[in-house]
Amino acid sequence: MTRLSNIPISTVMTANEGFRQIWCKNTADFLSFTKAVTPQIEIAKTTEAAPLRVQKENFFCASCLPWVHFSAITHAEFSFGSAVPTLTWGKLKDGKIPVACKFNHAFVDGLHASRFFMQLESLFADPDSLWREHPVEGR
Repeated sequence: MTRLSNIPISTVMTANEGFRQIWCKNTADFLSFTKAVTPQIEIAKTTEAAPLRVQKENFFCASCLPWVHFSAITHAEFSFGSAVPTLTWGKLKDGKIPVACKFNHAFVDGLHASRFFMQLESLFADPDSLWREHPVEGR
């Protein structure tokens, strides 16, 4: 097994709800890791969003969607047409409708996908609201 000297950690959300990832030196224990990475996290929170710059293949990406419960996720594909979002729903059963979306991470972050699902859950919880006018942000 290869031991990595530098590892990326999960994405850090910036103040303007963009995202950054940071590199951290591998450490012998969690306490040392926490001491090393905490200042980097705080700095990343105050910077502009930017993609992770990768120069080698010794990394992995970790994601967390703490805003929404889900049962499956598929990550972005790098091919023509993969930018087109897809939405699929299934049969109503036991008061639940399964809904699946496929977003390309180059265009949609987990925060925004989570907001979509939270809005969808809100509308499903109050189906009559679908017939009322909803204000559109930015208009």
